[in-house]
Amino acid sequence: MIVVELMGGLGNQLFQYALGRSLAIQNKTDLFVDTGFLMSRNVTGRNIVYRNYDLDIFTLKPPIAKPSVSQRYGTSPSVSIRFIKKSFNRAIKTGPLEYIAEQTPFQYDQRVARASDNVYVSGYWQSIRYFQEIKDQLKLEFRFANPIPAFAAELTEELQKKESVCVHVRRSDFVTNSRHNIIQPDYYERAERIIRERVAKPTYYVFSDDIDWCRTNLRFNATTIYVGNEWAGERAQTYLQLMTFCRHYIIPNSTFGWWAAWLNNGFDKIVIMPQKWVYDRSGFVSSDELAYPEWIRI
Repeated sequence: MIVVELMGGLGNQLFQYALGRSLAIQNKTDLFVDTGFLMSRNVTGRNIVYRNYDLDIFTLKPPIAKPSVSQRYGTSPSVSIRFIKKSFNRAIKTGPLEYIAEQTPFQYDQRVARASDNVYVSGYWQSIRYFQEIKDQLKLEFRFANPIPAFAAELTEELQKKESVCVHVRRSDFVTNSRHNIIQPDYYERAERIIRERVAKPTYYVFSDDIDWCRTNLRFNATTIYVGNEWAGERAQTYLQLMTFCRHYIIPNSTFGWWAAWLNNGFDKIVIMPQKWVYDRSGFVSSDELAYPEWIRI
């Protein structure tokens, strides 16, 4: 079996699932997800943001790993103890599963490509190379469990008819976590210039976890609709659904926005994303592993 540890928000969980699913298909075995660390509310440490299991907004129903597996490889009461456990699991194999922890974020790891059956993988795995070979399979699996709610039906039709540009702005915990590269208004200004060169009559639809900040700080030289939190729906799933119906995308360094663009099947979509993704180990990590050739990085 393949066990993949889930952590972070929905976007992170989708990358983790995609890696696990790829390994399961490669080895013709079953995939289990470990939600122990994700759902624990007793973990302490710097920059801890509690998250929920969100994969069930899709039709996915992966089995959950047993608590004994989670306790052996994943769950820990603090970030420091978790680090010690990871180091121990990497150095000494005493359990039934091979333990593979991500070494370098946002960089494809050949060890994972060579992984066989009976492994436990822990990391964020944010590279399209981990799952590109099963992209079509994932497109089938990443279907929303619920249809667009009635209150959003009219906006959905509007997004599909117009040259809609999804502008995603991520702030909230990014503002207080120095690891994240907060995307400034000038990024959106540069992205808008690219859109104007390629799209005759764009309409900008702004989605954000801080829509008031966007109303104050973002201006576009075309019709702009600020899609407020009243459209978000439970666990922001309606937000994500609406975003997938846009024609083009300006996304920040957010996996939520990234997956919205990825889930859109338009053959002529324009996707603009930042070159610098996160700040890690005294330098910026580029978005090389997350960019398709046709996506524009600025």
